[in-house]
Amino acid sequence: NSWFLVRRASRRGGMSNPLGTAYGLSSSPRHATNMAMRRAACSVAHLTLVLLAAVELPFGFAKTHNSEERAVECWRPTFLTRATLPVLASASHCREVCRQTAGCSFFAPEGFRCDSFSSCGQKREVAGLGPSGLGELLPRALQPLGEAPHRCAWDGERWGARRLGLARRALTLHGGGELQRLLIEGGLDFAHSSEFGDCPVGGVTLRLLHVWAVASYHHGLSTNLAFAFESPELPFIAELSLVLDVEWARLLESPWGGLFFGALARVSEGLCQRLASTNQVPCAAAEGAGGDGCDLAAVAAELGAEGGRPSEETLRRARSRVTSQKCTPGRQLGELLRAPGAAQLFRQLALSAGAPPPDAASEVDGADGEVLGWSPDDVVEPRSIGAVAVREEVVAEGLAAIGLAASLRRPAPGAGGGTRPTALELLVFVERLKGPRHVSGFFNEVTENRCEMDMAAHFHQVFCVISPAEPGPDFDPIVVAAHMTSGLLVHPPFGPAAWSCPLPQDSGVNASNPMTVEVLDPTIWEMPLMMEVRPLPSKDLGEKVAFAACPQPLYRLESHAELVKDWIAYHRRLGIERWTLYDLDGSGAAAGLGGEPGVELVTRFPEELGSERLQAGNAWNPICLEAIAQTQCFWKYRGRAKWVTTLHSFDEFVVSARHRFDALSVFNSSVLSSDRQVAVVRLPAVNYGGQPSQGSTSEAPLVQRFRQHDGRLYWHIVFANPDVVLSVNTTNARVGWPFRHLSYWEPEALRVNHYVDALGARGGPRVAAQFRHGEPARSMAAWAGEWLAELRDKRRALALARVDRLALPLAVLGRHAALGGFGESFGEGASEGPLGDLDTAVAEANASLSPVARVVLGLSGEAEVRRVEEALASAFRAADLDADAALGPGELRALALPEGWEAQLRRRDLHALGIYLHAWLAEDLDWLAARLLEALDVAPCDGAISLEEWSRGILRLCLKREVLAAASLFAGRIASMDGFGG
Repeated sequence: NSWFLVRRASRRGGMSNPLGTAYGLSSSPRHATNMAMRRAACSVAHLTLVLLAAVELPFGFAKTHNSEERAVECWRPTFLTRATLPVLASASHCREVCRQTAGCSFFAPEGFRCDSFSSCGQKREVAGLGPSGLGELLPRALQPLGEAPHRCAWDGERWGARRLGLARRALTLHGGGELQRLLIEGGLDFAHSSEFGDCPVGGVTLRLLHVWAVASYHHGLSTNLAFAFESPELPFIAELSLVLDVEWARLLESPWGGLFFGALARVSEGLCQRLASTNQVPCAAAEGAGGDGCDLAAVAAELGAEGGRPSEETLRRARSRVTSQKCTPGRQLGELLRAPGAAQLFRQLALSAGAPPPDAASEVDGADGEVLGWSPDDVVEPRSIGAVAVREEVVAEGLAAIGLAASLRRPAPGAGGGTRPTALELLVFVERLKGPRHVSGFFNEVTENRCEMDMAAHFHQVFCVISPAEPGPDFDPIVVAAHMTSGLLVHPPFGPAAWSCPLPQDSGVNASNPMTVEVLDPTIWEMPLMMEVRPLPSKDLGEKVAFAACPQPLYRLESHAELVKDWIAYHRRLGIERWTLYDLDGSGAAAGLGGEPGVELVTRFPEELGSERLQAGNAWNPICLEAIAQTQCFWKYRGRAKWVTTLHSFDEFVVSARHRFDALSVFNSSVLSSDRQVAVVRLPAVNYGGQPSQGSTSEAPLVQRFRQHDGRLYWHIVFANPDVVLSVNTTNARVGWPFRHLSYWEPEALRVNHYVDALGARGGPRVAAQFRHGEPARSMAAWAGEWLAELRDKRRALALARVDRLALPLAVLGRHAALGGFGESFGEGASEGPLGDLDTAVAEANASLSPVARVVLGLSGEAEVRRVEEALASAFRAADLDADAALGPGELRALALPEGWEAQLRRRDLHALGIYLHAWLAEDLDWLAARLLEALDVAPCDGAISLEEWSRGILRLCLKREVLAAASLFAGRIASMDGFGG
């Protein structure tokens, strides 16, 4: 087993990469792996696979490892799938794969492969060679699963009856939103699970419901991926096998059989309607149009002719007609769904099973039975994956998987907890390396979102291969099906997925020790995502804090350091003890946040992900990575914080007019602790902005500068229990079943003040006029603003001290260098001594500058210059609405002062460069952008701005602002000196 040995050697052989050089993983994307070692290791593994695949014993009896079943001879078995594992496949491994493959009755371990089959042909006399040659005439050794493909252990359980009732109700719904809520609130929000092996037909039915929910809910999907059956790598062969290869009479013995056919009918109807409405290749125009090729309407009519449930002979004859027709030439379920009369046939089969007709009401069985979901008493332990992210290209030039976080869940004793195994929970993001074939409703725009998880990956069937980090020589890794919570049952953008790997008690893996986990869909992925999962060091543990914060990824923080420090200080006094701040550009350290107590800084997050596509998405829109970062942040607080908030940015303050600084303490005791099943509490926000308050300056805290609000409340942030959070999405969080949400509408007790004009007015006077509601005299501006103003005064005193120690020496050295007297003043070769610390300071200051500042100061490389030029040109073209290669006054104003949230988001491209046009206009009260036009319009002045005038003028204005800011700093320092030099 060379692959397994190479992986083990890479962990033990003293390589610098603790996560396994054989797969090219590193402890950080910044540290390149030893590519020569990776190529060698993968070449050995690949060669082994090729040899094992090519060399077989006579008559097709392949070598197997640890065979546990007596093989039987099969002639021309019906092949289903081939699963390739990262370890030598044993009979127990392949048995698990077969149990999770709907329709599988036989399997064959061969090297690293597990082949699954739906049927085994009987021995027959052969007169001569068949069309396929000798291989068709010789038997193949297969191991029987020993379980019927139509089995369903759920039928005898009370919780199984509950699931059945929910699925029946789902088939009566018409709206995707209704179905989405039912699947989530009913605890049916998983598209793959180890439980599916106990009831394949039930599992397949739930997967079909997920496909239908996604297709009918997300309006922005192109037709060829509106239903996941159209994705090339998702042929749904196993689901098709239930229709073609399993006796219908046996399928209909379980109530799930009728629901299976009912779900097929609904998906077929929806798919054909979508194709017809979008001028795609349609389903048959009329029932029976298939002629001699594929006419399922006639089969449906034959089944309905008997009335009631057809006889076994009728069902057998009908299935034979379906399998013999040319309905699925490519053996994909999508072909059958589009066949003439498909919906009619499936509807008739559903009725034959006694399932309710599509429009009939259905009651949910009220027996809850055992609680299979999570419990508030579960013990959740944080785990480290050794890096911010671990990435692997799992399909060459096709897909990459990124491991983001891990935790361990030990079920609570009693209340059904004893029926659940300990589980290793993983947060994984799967990216399509080429542009996806679907678009998103991201930012309420129908556009391709470059930071969403691949849609089809939510329907992969992932397995976990788990072993101790230091396995013994005879250890056989365990292979278990992952519990995959569907990440598509939310509003876009689609963030990372929550996958759970159950750890059987007899697995031989001690969950308290480091372990290696490899996750993959063995029928699709070419390479697994491997992570080494370890308990956190004791120094990072301790008692859970009451509150922590996970803001959205931030950028250009050095430009807003005072706002950020006000924000953290205020909420720390409220009771938020821990912060995890993600920056996109390294500016967090420049803002002085690296050493801030209680603040963990994840810097240059796009680079840490190791993905060129995600970095491009971040450049496209700086909050593109929000769902990934915030979800990872919540997972990192599992077992470490009781409640985490999605307070997005430094322009948002949690406020209580009633309780002031005691707000979170009261909120915790009166709301958060009142119901242990409530895991997400939503809070409303109100926007503050408009004209700054009379007498306030730009140096005043936000809460004093803006005292007018628009009077409209909207849901905006959440406080959530991270132990049960699956994903975070902009203004909400999704939790595991049976936990619930609570919308807390007591704005005087707790709300968010959102200071939308913190960085400059988002609109002109018309928009500013919306902020017409004032605060009372003793409002937040008084009790919080005065306290924040005192803190600012203290920080200013410290800043002046730093000017003396750092900025003044830099200014003096710069003056001597400009005069050419550097060598004379300090001596030749003396730069290494006096400039040691200053060199570091200069390098760090340069790294903290915005991209446009580095360009105008001549400190950037060619690539950054091109990026700034391209971004400026792109913004110009987007604003040139009449395509006349010039910006008129109206177009320039719309570009500089966009109105509305969506329009503001489209200008994040300029913000990421360090260009805040709306803030410039607000400072000058230039609401019509007239002075901006005058500054950009150079000779000949024609009242319009060309691309060259725009690009050069913006750079010229940025340079002027940087110089004035530096001059202002030193002018302030000079003014503070008295009695010397005039």
